[in-house]
Amino acid sequence: MATVTSNDGKALKTPVEVPFQVVNLTDDIQLVYSLSSGIFTNITVTTSPDVHRVTVGGEDMDYKGNNRFKASLIDAKPGSTVSIVSYDGDNKRLETKKYKLGVPSF
Repeated sequence: MATVTSNDGKALKTPVEVPFQVVNLTDDIQLVYSLSSGIFTNITVTTSPDVHRVTVGGEDMDYKGNNRFKASLIDAKPGSTVSIVSYDGDNKRLETKKYKLGVPSF
C-alpha cells in the first residue's frame, strides 16, 4: 500500500482509498475506478483507442483525452453495480462491463 503525502512530504491524516478494477488491457474497456465523497461518486474509465463513446448507467461519460472518460454520479450507493458500455465511431456497441462501486473515501 502506498502512502499519500502532501507537497511538503507529510502523510495525510485521513486515509484515501481509490477502488479500481483492471478489467483486461486487451479489452475495449481496460480500466475502471471510482472515488466516492459524500453524495458524489466520480468514475473514470480507460479504453482502447477503438472506443469513441462510453456510457455509465445509460448516461454519456465526458471524454477527457488519452482514451479516458469521466462521469459523476449523484447518490450512487457504495456497493451498487453500474453498467459501463463502450461504442465505436459508428455508435456500435463494443462491450458491456458491470462495475461495483467502491466504498466512500471520506
